[in-house]
Amino acid sequence: MDTSADWVDIDENNGTLFVREGLIIDDDVPARENISFNISASDTNHTHTTSVVVYIAINDVNDRTPKIQGEQPKVHIKEKSNSGVPLPLNLTYQDLDRDVPFHTVVFQFYSNITNEAANLFDISKDGSVMVFLRNGAKLDRDRGPGSYILPILAYDNPTGVLQLKDFYDLTVVLDDINDNIPVILNKSLDCSEIMKKNDQLGPIIAQDLDEGENAEVSFTIVTIEAIGGSKELKTSSFEILPQDDNKTVFIKILQDLQGYYGQYNLTIKTEDHGNPPLSQNNSILLNVEKFNFQIPVFVYPESNANILLDDDPELNAALIFYNGSRLPDFEVDDLQDHKYNVSFSIIDKGNGNSIFNIIQVKSYTARLELTRSLTDDDKKVQSITIAAALNADQQPNQKPTTASVSVNIQFFSTDDTPTFSETNCTISFQENCIGPPQAIPQASYPVDNFINPVYKLLDSIDVFNVNPVDGNISPLQELDYETTPSYDIRIAALNKESSELSNNSQSILYVHVKFRSLDMSTYSCSRCKSAVDSDIAHVCECCSVMFHDGCSALSEIFVEKRFSSFAKNVLIALKVNDKITRSEDFMIYDLKESSEAEVANRIDDDRREIQELLTGIDIKPDELVKIVRIGRKNGTDGKSRPAKAVFSGLEVIDMNDHIPIFYPSKFYGAFLKTYNDKSTIVTITVSTGIDVEYFSTFNSNNSTLSKC
Repeated sequence: MDTSADWVDIDENNGTLFVREGLIIDDDVPARENISFNISASDTNHTHTTSVVVYIAINDVNDRTPKIQGEQPKVHIKEKSNSGVPLPLNLTYQDLDRDVPFHTVVFQFYSNITNEAANLFDISKDGSVMVFLRNGAKLDRDRGPGSYILPILAYDNPTGVLQLKDFYDLTVVLDDINDNIPVILNKSLDCSEIMKKNDQLGPIIAQDLDEGENAEVSFTIVTIEAIGGSKELKTSSFEILPQDDNKTVFIKILQDLQGYYGQYNLTIKTEDHGNPPLSQNNSILLNVEKFNFQIPVFVYPESNANILLDDDPELNAALIFYNGSRLPDFEVDDLQDHKYNVSFSIIDKGNGNSIFNIIQVKSYTARLELTRSLTDDDKKVQSITIAAALNADQQPNQKPTTASVSVNIQFFSTDDTPTFSETNCTISFQENCIGPPQAIPQASYPVDNFINPVYKLLDSIDVFNVNPVDGNISPLQELDYETTPSYDIRIAALNKESSELSNNSQSILYVHVKFRSLDMSTYSCSRCKSAVDSDIAHVCECCSVMFHDGCSALSEIFVEKRFSSFAKNVLIALKVNDKITRSEDFMIYDLKESSEAEVANRIDDDRREIQELLTGIDIKPDELVKIVRIGRKNGTDGKSRPAKAVFSGLEVIDMNDHIPIFYPSKFYGAFLKTYNDKSTIVTITVSTGIDVEYFSTFNSNNSTLSKC
């Protein structure tokens, strides 16, 4: 018996062969198809023995499960591989069954494979796995999975019923190739021109679908192109600041952006670190928003300007000045090169009517027009307020975006004629001296308006110049008293220089110009007619009235009152028909020697006396009240000096230069002069209703007040 087949046993009594209990017949390991046994038989006494060779045929059964012998559970192939590319894998198996087909093994994908993987890979029966693209599928790890799991099934007895199986999950990793160009995701960048040097823009993010170094990106600013008239920027104005992820950068600003508002086409090159590298230029729209750094101002008109317009304007057209020129468009300057458009509106129409309308002309100008015909009431002064608003979004820390201007508008007729309040006057100049200009009475219009008359000399003599603005007269050359002691000239008040002379006689002023001689060795007192030495004479340079200290004639008029510290002479004279009609002597107070209460009481008393003095006197509107003062203060050295005085709300302060300063409650003119450091003459004119300046001084010779 074959002792190697230890699983076979024999019944010694009857020779029956059987499998030992608990053992299994195995023809696979070791593999064998037949077993031979040498069976011998003998009698009980073992006298006779015989033997026979018995062959047992063992039929194989499929009882060995195949085992896949994969070298590695993970393999790598390049993405974008084409069909037919084999995976770097040598799949083998082990099946210990003895016979075919029990040890025949077939490979296939298991049924749980995904459709995506099934469209990309295929496996042969012998276990070869390759790329097999179906239905337009691609091995693109950038836009799909970076790896796939392929469930592999190995089974034996492929033609039989009983099949034993083994499973194996193969991971396929797609290795990246540098096939994607890095692209900036930002389409635009927004900032404000308030940004300063070293501020940052961004972030700017690039996308590269590759992996590893193939996805690392470098950035370079190539060009900056100004769009639509924006101020030019240079590439040196910016610096790229890379970040750690190699896909993000910020832009550092290397200069202030003030003034660089608008749009710019920013070209940035992106390049990956692949081998070879891939790159492209990307366009980003850089929007630099405007920021208001200045408060807008009106270029025209000025605030509270007086605008005199022609009283016969056209509707819905540019308004015309009274002199025929066009009213300029209202203009606003944002002080930033007109970077903002300006909207105009009338926010205050003054008297509430809608006579005016504001029409936009340019981005920063507008025209004032009339909406209807003028009525008589409309020709009065119209005060309106125009508002201008910059078309700027409100931002933190920016300047106000609005401005306004108020103007006074009146419609004026060129037929109106300015007239003089007086038609005759006298002025004087020192001979052989081009002295300061002398004032004349001013002309005015019948109705108050904003325009001043224009003064014009009507006589054709090259001796005097007349200021066209105020009418002041000045000599053009040094004149000799002995040659021509005086001139008579005419001055006209006109609407404008080109106007025809009015037929109104009040529009012409007759001026008598006389000269004072320098050759007089002595002076003649105008009062007592006596000769006076020049060192004691007092001559009014304005009207040549002469007098001297100690003149007996003066004492007849000026009543002298002496006080403990100074002497003061005061004359109150009323001019009626060029004659003094009444005079009284009043006190002047020394503030240093009286309390404030005492001074106040005395002033009040004097005011009442002045009012009583004027009671009953018939003063016509063209007549004036004159207050004339002559005063001296004796110092400790015995010399006379101007005294400090307070009189009826008027304070005269000694400035030690013999030119006092006046602080009146109301007066329209004054003439002051110190003569030989001995006395001070102060002449004050108070108007009784005519708003015109006069300067007068007392003439002691004929008891009249001379105008000059």
